[in-house]
Amino acid sequence: MKAIIFQIQEEDFGIPIEDVRSIEKIAGMKQIPNTPDYAAGVMLIRGELIPILDVTKLFGREEKLNLEQAKVIAVQTEEIAAGLLVKDAKEIADIEKDQIKPLPAGTGAADKWFSSIAMMDSRLITMVNPTALLGSLDDLADIQEEMKKLIENEKEEASV
Repeated sequence: MKAIIFQIQEEDFGIPIEDVRSIEKIAGMKQIPNTPDYAAGVMLIRGELIPILDVTKLFGREEKLNLEQAKVIAVQTEEIAAGLLVKDAKEIADIEKDQIKPLPAGTGAADKWFSSIAMMDSRLITMVNPTALLGSLDDLADIQEEMKKLIENEKEEASV
């Protein structure tokens, strides 16, 4: 399996490449009012306006991101597309089946967002399950609704 690797506070996380549409620089991101603090904004990616989610806030490991250097990992599930805002998407790793281990029991509520641990040499990479992550965010529907309002307001302002 290939995975996109990113870091939060020295901890490695991976997203299976089959869930990734693209990796983008931040360009034209707009903030959306009335959304949770992990909703960084919306951005046009490959012709589609998608919500951008700050994974450092989602994972409870807030760190200051330099938006000029940060990246957006655009993921697609059967239900929704979203961008995951990360400090950097540092590499594409080849992970062998025998390197993937189940999550330890009792890892807490957030374990639903993660599928496994990849053990590569001396590194541990927590594998993110985008479908579970995005599917568990009850606020995502509200964010999409606020996105629609933002688009409608901009259309109205442009026609005036």
